[in-house]
Amino acid sequence: MSSRDRRQAACLITWRKVTAARIFVVLFGGFVALLGWLWLSDSFSLALRTFLFFFPYLFLFLSQDMYRDEIDSGALENVIFLQDGFRDYLRAKCLILAAIGLAASLSVFLVLGACGLSLGRFSTGHVLRFAVGLIAGLYYLLVGGCLSFFLKGGSNVLVIIIGQVFLGIGLFLSMTARRGWVESLLAGSLPDLISRLRLLAVALVFPNFAVVKPLPYVVPGIILAGLGVFWFGRRRISRLELFRR
Repeated sequence: MSSRDRRQAACLITWRKVTAARIFVVLFGGFVALLGWLWLSDSFSLALRTFLFFFPYLFLFLSQDMYRDEIDSGALENVIFLQDGFRDYLRAKCLILAAIGLAASLSVFLVLGACGLSLGRFSTGHVLRFAVGLIAGLYYLLVGGCLSFFLKGGSNVLVIIIGQVFLGIGLFLSMTARRGWVESLLAGSLPDLISRLRLLAVALVFPNFAVVKPLPYVVPGIILAGLGVFWFGRRRISRLELFRR
């Protein structure tokens, strides 16, 4: 099989898996319905802000069942994946899922942008926040993908969400203790290096924060961390061996 045919097969298989799982289709449809309800019941501005904050989660949910289930199912022993083809498929899968997430997010953003322009409630700042949201979404996809090397099903997604819940509880307790750092975090005034590193650690666990406050030292940190996770995933795939059971 030629490399072109392999890419086409990888696209078809990945797309079939996404649509067969149904959860992404349901979540995406429910998300669009929520945006419409917010627009009708409150305002367009609230619907747009909600979209910009939550759409990176679409990439996170695309990362479920990314690698571990593929490896354990035995499907990679198919003749399609001979001669190192299974590694090419796993490498391509991440790019294909990223393209699906980008297409879904961009389609909604373009509709909202066109409506916002007609209402006079759209600015270049929204485009910047969408670009930062894409960075956060790709980071979610890469981290979720690496976790899926070790966790089956949607456990990788659950681990990230639980981590964010504990982070939220920790920040809340810090606020009640009046330590001052969380107040500075919310205000965006972090003069010392330790405070900025703490903020970066928060953004790495909860990258949606960068959409709200796209600070110049947070977004590059997420990009560098994402590149590190990407390198780890590629290295893991290159060393992957399939064993017959």
